[in-house]
Amino acid sequence: MMGTGKSGLYKGTYGSNAVPGSIDYMSPTDAFSKNISHRKDIDVNGFFDIIAHGLPNKIQIEYHGKTLIVNHRLAAQLIKHNYLYTGTSIRLLSCSTGSQTAGFAQNLANKMNIVVEAPTKLVWAYPDGKYIVADRRKDNPNLPDLNRKGKFIKFYPGGSRK
Repeated sequence: MMGTGKSGLYKGTYGSNAVPGSIDYMSPTDAFSKNISHRKDIDVNGFFDIIAHGLPNKIQIEYHGKTLIVNHRLAAQLIKHNYLYTGTSIRLLSCSTGSQTAGFAQNLANKMNIVVEAPTKLVWAYPDGKYIVADRRKDNPNLPDLNRKGKFIKFYPGGSRK
């Protein structure tokens, strides 16, 4: 388990009840973390999920009680050394990490030599585990703009994306 964040958390379980298929680098009290933990598509298409708040070039993690903003290099080290990581391709459930051609997702794919799937916009998770990728609404930034949806893109080592 990494710091105070949840590692392998699913539906609020810890320790021997942890389910392989994800690493959650968020605070246990984070609303997004709680909601996304109820998703139904764990290990979708063989992708290992990484849950963290994200930016186009970095992610935010909880580590030993501290909130840190980390680049792809440190994230790769943390992921590789986590006992839950299986060495497979990764899906980032982390806002905007796939929004730039040479951003966080591409750099992580290059560093780890794996396929990384990442969202082009914000990831919004509902209490039932359903989630969407979309911009914020202009009239209410606390809600997704369903007219401006994004998607998940695959990033391959060496720079191609689909």
